[in-house]
This record gives sequence, C-alpha cells and structure tokens, in this order.
Amino acid sequence: MLEASLDPLVTIGPDGIITDVNSATEKATGLPREKIIGTDFSEYFTEPDKARVVYKQVFDIGKVVDYELYLKNINGSSIPVLYNVSVYNDNEGQIIGALAVARDISAIKKYEDELVDFKNNLELIVQQKTADLLIANKELTFQTGEKADRAAELIIANIELIHQNEEKEKRAAELIITNKEMVFQNEEKEKRAAELVIANKELYIEREKTEELNNQLESHVTERTAQLESVNKELVFRNEEISYMKNKIELVMNSVGEGVYGINMEGKVTFINPAASHMLGYEHEELLGQLMHIAIHHSHSDGTCFQVEYTSTSVLGDGDRPVRSLCFATLRNESKQ
Repeated sequence: MLEASLDPLVTIGPDGIITDVNSATEKATGLPREKIIGTDFSEYFTEPDKARVVYKQVFDIGKVVDYELYLKNINGSSIPVLYNVSVYNDNEGQIIGALAVARDISAIKKYEDELVDFKNNLELIVQQKTADLLIANKELTFQTGEKADRAAELIIANIELIHQNEEKEKRAAELIITNKEMVFQNEEKEKRAAELVIANKELYIEREKTEELNNQLESHVTERTAQLESVNKELVFRNEEISYMKNKIELVMNSVGEGVYGINMEGKVTFINPAASHMLGYEHEELLGQLMHIAIHHSHSDGTCFQVEYTSTSVLGDGDRPVRSLCFATLRNESKQ
C-alpha cells in the first residue's frame, strides 16, 4: 500500500518515531529506509517544532489536513509539502499510529511566487501610470493656464511696443540735441586743452623757481648748521674752561686760612669756605641758603665787637646790572689777635 503512492508516505508511532516509509520518502530525503525508520519525524523538516505540532495534534484530534512544511534533503535543499495526517487503529479500535502523506507543492509555490511578483509588478505599473497621468493632468492644466497668460502677455507686449516706439522717437530727438551739445563740449575741451598747455608751461617755470629756492634754502641750512656746530664747540670749550676755573677757585677758597663767604642780593649765603664755617661754629651745609645777618651777630653778648677784617664786593651782569651781591669777609680768630 505504501509503495503504491507516488507521494512521500510515513507511518508514525504515538511517540513521534517513524515506523515505516515508502520509496518516495527515500527519494525526497536522500536517505535509505533503514536510516529513516526509528528516527524522530520532526528531524526531517526545516522547522522541527512546527513538525512536532503535526503528530501531537493528530493524536489529539484524529487528523490534520493540508499542514505546510518544508521537507529537507541530505544535499541541503528542501521542498514545500502539504501534509495530511490521520490515525489508524488495531482490530480492537485502539490508536496505534498515524499515516502522514506529503504532497509536493513546489510547482504551486513557484506559480504563487510568480503570481505575487506579477501582482507586485502590476501594482507598480499601475502606480507609475497613475502618477504619470496625474503629472500629465497637472502639466495640461499648467499649459492651459500658461497659454492664457501668454495671450495676456502678448496684449501687454503690443501695448509696450507702441509705447517703446514713441519713446524711440523721443530718444531720437534727444540724440540730435545731445549731438549738438557734444560738438559744443568738444570745442570747450579744445579750449581747455590749449589752456592746459599754457598752464603746464607756467607750472614748469614755477617748478624751476621752487627748485632754485630749495637749493638756496638747503645751502643756507648747511651753512647755518656749520655755524651752530662751531658755536656748540665754542660753548663746550667755554664750559670746560668755566668748570676748570670753578674747580680751581674752590681749591683756593678751601685752602686759605681766612674765612670767606658770599651772599646774593637777598642776603642769603651762596657759598662759604671751611675756614669761615669753622670760625663761626657752623657746619658747611647749615649756612648755605640762610640769611647771614640772622645767622651771625656783629658783636658779643656784652656789646664788644668781633675783631675781623671785612671786605665786600658786588658782581655785575650784562649791562652793568647787579646780578648777585657777594660779600667777602676775612675773619680772624680773636685768640690770635
């Protein structure tokens, strides 16, 4: 009975173990009957869990109709099949197993896939054509509107052309006037050019005069600079001489035994030698800038006068005008008198 069917047939025990198969099953799996019998029914499918549901369901409700699975071959390929499974009983009516018949639906799947592809392609074509029609309708509507706009624009263009022709006639009249003005301006330019030639000649003469004056000024500056340098050298020499004489005078004043000091027009001490400071009982710095009349007295506390020889001399500046009054006093110690 099993070999009479061209479809793969298997018998399964209640535990899901295969008890027998036909040659169509051997061909579909690529395995001999001896290796298949005694193995788990679910191992020969791409989804074993789904295959287990088949034999569990058939032993629960008695049959399963058109249950789709993919039967594996040892070469790695698989084929889609629809399983119809029903239980069979012994002579006492007890369920002892189930018969599972697999119908190869590869051709049906192929046609279904082709039908799906055709449907998808058809939908894409319909969508594309619909989109093209919508675009065409929009373009047609736009073109109709554009034609109306172009007609209105042509009317406006004709009106503008008439206006432009009138403007051209006005421009032509203006050009005639402009040409006359240009002729007058060219004559004026020629006059200005002649005046520029004269002005350039005058400018050249003035430039030569300016250069001559600059040369004279440069010569004068050079001569004056030389004079100033000579004067500066003379001033340096005079200052050196004054410094030398000042140092010499200070040496003399500091070396003499008589007391000597000088005052300005206000009576303030401008210099004093060490002998005078010593005789008067002051430090040198204490008397500089002080009023001499207040700093010292002309007599003792008992009314007797100091024994001194006194000489006073005024120093004159430019124009015989007194610049500073110097008072020179020769002081001698009373103990020596």
